[in-house]
Amino acid sequence: MVLLERAPPGAPVRLTGVSVQGLTDTRAAQPELFPPSPSRAQRLNAALDRIAARFGDGAVGTADLPEPGARVTGEDEREREL
Repeated sequence: MVLLERAPPGAPVRLTGVSVQGLTDTRAAQPELFPPSPSRAQRLNAALDRIAARFGDGAVGTADLPEPGARVTGEDEREREL
C-alpha cells in the first residue's frame, strides 16, 4: 500500500502479481506426485502369494525336479511316482 501511495498508477489497476523464490533449501527432495510403481520382482511375488492363497502352498514349485515322473507334494518335499 505504501508503494501505491508513493507512485499512484495513471490508469486503474486490473491485475497484480507477486513472485517468490528460494524459500526452501535447494537440497530438499521434491515429493513424488504418484507412488513409485512396484518392481517386476514385487509383482511376481504378489502373484505367487495370490496363487498360494487360492490353491495352497504346493501349487507353484521350481522346475528343477530330479527326474521325469517326480512330483512336488509339499513345501520343498519331493516324492517319486511309481
